Amino acid sequence: MRTPKYFILLAVAMLPLHTGFSQTVNPSTEPQANAPLPSSADEVVRLAQSGVDDQVVLAFIGQSQSCYNLSGADIAALKNAGVSSLVLTAMLNHDSALHTQAQSSSPVAATQVAPQPTVAQSGAVSATAIAESRLG
Repeated sequence: MRTPKYFILLAVAMLPLHTGFSQTVNPSTEPQANAPLPSSADEVVRLAQSGVDDQVVLAFIGQSQSCYNLSGADIAALKNAGVSSLVLTAMLNHDSALHTQAQSSSPVAATQVAPQPTVAQSGAVSATAIAESRLG
């Protein structure tokens, strides 16, 4: 009868070890709480935490010339810092508008519209005229 008592006592003593090993955490899936935000996003956080009205923060975002380039972790960090969803949406829309503006004013579009040189065309005509004069 002593063996079952020791077995139960041993099982109870090992139980905390078993639960400790079963709760391992994968470090790559944990959110990085201390990841730095882009400097332009830090300015928005400071404005939001200072108690400035969302309309003022929205005006600040609208006049800004820098992109925020927010990742999912950045958005979560901004939300945790007290930035409203309205301001987060304005930041994302601002980036989209800046990217569209940059694409429409790129020099690639201007070079595609440039006319072709006429030198090659006149050279082709003179070669044809020379060939005809030799034949005729």
